[in-house]
Amino acid sequence: MELIAHRGLSARAPENTLAALRLALEERADAVEWDVQASADGIPVLLHDDTLDRTTDGSGRVDAHSLMELRSLDAGSWFGESYAGQPVPSLGEALALTAGRCDRIYPELKAGMSTSVVARVVDEIGASGWATDTVVLSLDWETLGHVRRLSDLRIGFVVEAVERYGRALSLAVEDGNAIVDPDRRILLEEPGLAKRAAGAGVELAAWTVNDAGEARRLLDMGVESLTTDDVAALRAGLERA
Repeated sequence: MELIAHRGLSARAPENTLAALRLALEERADAVEWDVQASADGIPVLLHDDTLDRTTDGSGRVDAHSLMELRSLDAGSWFGESYAGQPVPSLGEALALTAGRCDRIYPELKAGMSTSVVARVVDEIGASGWATDTVVLSLDWETLGHVRRLSDLRIGFVVEAVERYGRALSLAVEDGNAIVDPDRRILLEEPGLAKRAAGAGVELAAWTVNDAGEARRLLDMGVESLTTDDVAALRAGLERA
């Protein structure tokens, strides 16, 4: 079983900040997941949304702002005053912070990322020493194709709808170094889908799992990795169960 901290420890710190990553590491998360967007000057940064409005005091599209402009924003106050002044981290900062402190990382590349930015992500992961313990995720499978053409990094096909599951599984089998990472509800509603992955020899993860009962069902299906907002809480729930 691998417990993956979703956007860092996002239940108790502002998502995709260094504070959230630090808390995840302190809670001994097996792995950490974060989202990657690109600044206007092509620097990979940690943000989930295409726009700044929800998780910073800025507004507008992420890719309309330079790294310097993004770094000047407050990415923590929306979550709580104790996190006021948390900056938008770069990918490089996240890689450096987590190095040697968890087993795997799961950077999720958001849709529409240019090939030049994908190349920079690949280069930064390689230079950080994380290459053999990284799974690059995306809902945008064309972006994963760019990753594959540039590297032999492990990739993960994120699946948000049951209609895309079969294609994701086929692509993972064809690739030979890939996982499938569906919304947990897809597997809970149709447990036979997990058996299909096992039969094809494809590793399964699932997101976002915060209930210990659901986690137990998924683990019993053969799901190996669970992405959760609160690693410690889910681990404790599983131990009680």
